[in-house]
Amino acid sequence: MKTAIAASVLSLLALTSSAAPTPDTTPPYRASTNSILYPYATSLYSVWSGAITYGSAYGLVQKTQTSSDITTLVTFDIPAWAAGKKCAFNFRLSSSATVTGTGQADVFSSLDNPHGSTTDWPQGNLRDQHLGRFQAVVGGEATVVMEFGGQNSFDCPAGHRITGELVPTGDLDEIRWDVYTEGPELSVYA
Repeated sequence: MKTAIAASVLSLLALTSSAAPTPDTTPPYRASTNSILYPYATSLYSVWSGAITYGSAYGLVQKTQTSSDITTLVTFDIPAWAAGKKCAFNFRLSSSATVTGTGQADVFSSLDNPHGSTTDWPQGNLRDQHLGRFQAVVGGEATVVMEFGGQNSFDCPAGHRITGELVPTGDLDEIRWDVYTEGPELSVYA
């Protein structure tokens, strides 16, 4: 998905994000490069209980109608070297990923970053602005279904940690991926 989702709204992430600490390997994550940033942490959010499973080895966007909806919180550390550069949200899946139902997910900004696992609220979900919707593709790059702002990129909020939430859109949906090899990423370019 070469199109970023809502530059004007994504810039809000920088305003509600925290300074980026030095990343460690406690949560599962892939090492970022000079052109692709991978999530620092992937966390699962249970809509019914407010529980967060921090540092999950897989991402899951799921609605079954028989159990709690599950959304995924993806947290990115935007390094200082990204200052003055543009960022764009992408979502890539391998052929081993699972996509059922509509295969679509909404992307929201989050008011804060998850700080660890919880069993219920108070941290819970801090869903904020709707940024857009993408269509997941097994073995490929997602396509944008709907975006807000009409921008193809946004200013990278250098030196900050930001979190977005991926939410199911249909009545029966599942998108599942291995965080070590696939899923959301931010492209960084001049």
